[in-house]
Amino acid sequence: MTHHNISQVPAKQNGSFVESLNDHVLFARLIADPGLKTAPVESIMQPPFPLVEGTDTVKEVARKTGKETSAVLVRLDDDEVHIVTRHDLIGAIS
Repeated sequence: MTHHNISQVPAKQNGSFVESLNDHVLFARLIADPGLKTAPVESIMQPPFPLVEGTDTVKEVARKTGKETSAVLVRLDDDEVHIVTRHDLIGAIS
């Protein structure tokens, strides 16, 4: 995550988004248990980010984020999926 300067990572398995990881949770868990540095990443993954459509409004997308959800996945017309973070939404609203 640090190498690519990203704070959220969705994980795919067999073509479906199945898990996610964000830097806030990763940081908290590493502070609580430094031994996680050597654990498989699967042991600290979170539920997948919500999937929204590219036609959804910013307000509809923002409703899908919350304390535990720092990003959403947006499916575009061509079936490409992009991640949209809370930071992205703040930029779109302001």
